[in-house]
Amino acid sequence: MTYASGQLITTAEYNNFVGPSVGTSNNALNTVWATGNGQYGYGQTAVSQSATSAGLVTATQWASLINTINAANRHQSNAATALTVPTSATLNIAQSGLQGAINTLYNNHLLYGAGQGSNVAGSSYTPNLSVGNTYAAQSLSITRAITFSASTDAMRYFFNAGGQIQIVMSGSGSGSTRSTDLAGCITSIGTITFGALSNSGRSGSGNSQTTNNTGYGYFNCGASGSFLGGTSISQITSTAYTYTGDYAQVAIRTNGTQGSNGDVGTVFYIDMYLYAAAHNSNNLFNQTINTTWTHQVNIIYPESTYLTNNSWGTVGSTIVVS
Repeated sequence: MTYASGQLITTAEYNNFVGPSVGTSNNALNTVWATGNGQYGYGQTAVSQSATSAGLVTATQWASLINTINAANRHQSNAATALTVPTSATLNIAQSGLQGAINTLYNNHLLYGAGQGSNVAGSSYTPNLSVGNTYAAQSLSITRAITFSASTDAMRYFFNAGGQIQIVMSGSGSGSTRSTDLAGCITSIGTITFGALSNSGRSGSGNSQTTNNTGYGYFNCGASGSFLGGTSISQITSTAYTYTGDYAQVAIRTNGTQGSNGDVGTVFYIDMYLYAAAHNSNNLFNQTINTTWTHQVNIIYPESTYLTNNSWGTVGSTIVVS
């Protein structure tokens, strides 16, 4: 029987709507709701396929399908669907708009209209670049490693469901104009928030923005084991006379595929680089450097009102400075 509104729904039709829990079956509910693959999948408990031998699904199975569609739609748009949830006393009659509702969920798989969950602020760190009076170039390298250990799919569930990673940065310098100039480059970046496929760009202003790549997030930043080996997101170069070779830079990368369901990593790296250019020996502005890159990493979790299964776990972070 071909599915049409007003008819009884068969097991085969119901299973097509539900889809398998793993993989990307086009326009199937579990592709978005359950394990899915890559940019599809919230890691929620899959809607079970029907094995009813009579060929018709029960009202309970039908209700499970509709309730899950409603929860997913609430997550994506904070709006209810027009689909009716049957009771045990009603027949499981096919409804108009059912496939359309699932198609919309599939197409909007990275949206999160219901908002987000808790914002967990990380500890503030203050790595410092401190050198005596010198003509030579100097640099400070900082890496933040944000780790998802719940499963090899945890990080993609986190970003698919609307989770974000945010870094808040400011600079301070003392003892020389060279120090305060470098600090200004850091502060000019400010805050950057990273999502599945994009980022907010810098919140700060001033100096010269030589790199501004807002179209990169977790899935497309690149996997690399080397510092600054992923994608440069923001680079701010000084506009002050004598210090135009100085800059602050932020880049992101992951540790690469770890599982079999389309992840691109279980560790998200944020690389920060501060560079003080060399000065000619005749330059009167060779000065000491005492600049601090204050920063903290905040974890903005997905909402948990409609996505009740915490498939992403608790996120941890570490810092490496060189």
